[in-house]
Amino acid sequence: MIDVITNVVLEGIVIFLTILTGKAIFKVWKSNKNRVNAMMIIYILFLAIGSITRIQEFMGLSIDFTIGAGFQIYHIFGILIIGFQFAFTFYIKEWKRFYYFPLVMSIFVATGLIQYDFQYFFIAFALLSTFIPFALLLYIGIKNRNGVVFMLAVFILVNGIALNIRGLVGIIIRIVAMVILFAGTSGFVDKYLLIDKKEKLRLQNVWISKIM
Repeated sequence: MIDVITNVVLEGIVIFLTILTGKAIFKVWKSNKNRVNAMMIIYILFLAIGSITRIQEFMGLSIDFTIGAGFQIYHIFGILIIGFQFAFTFYIKEWKRFYYFPLVMSIFVATGLIQYDFQYFFIAFALLSTFIPFALLLYIGIKNRNGVVFMLAVFILVNGIALNIRGLVGIIIRIVAMVILFAGTSGFVDKYLLIDKKEKLRLQNVWISKIM
């Protein structure tokens, strides 16, 4: 019983951090109506729904159903999250020829699960959606000194690892992952860590001129 309560409370913290992150992204989206931010909001929504289904599972209220040979409810959210990680990565890179890759792969993986319960495609898709977006987004974030993209890359890696770890440790790592993502989307990293040297010098000169 204590384990159940602990897991539910920790998963609740994940949801709380997810909501904070979603609010930060929505605030930015309202000001610029950027499509990447819109995709991020949907991505965050899927993450929150995934956490809710885990709480239901902890409390014994989960809905168990299987479509075909082995397509289950957690596959649905898994494929959606995986697909979106690829989608906004390719969109940020402006690789238009790959825009439909996540959709095609999602259908391919889902078909394999429905027809043959073939888990290997799902696992391979999950691994690819962790390491490829991580590498590409990390490069973009460092190159452009963009805290949101940089921390999104780190989040994808840490969260991808956490989803493969069951129990208390996995939940704690996902809390760390959400803190990382919130630090990026809230502007903390851009403001305090990835400081542009030219901009910092400009602000210092302005401050000095005001004193003079």
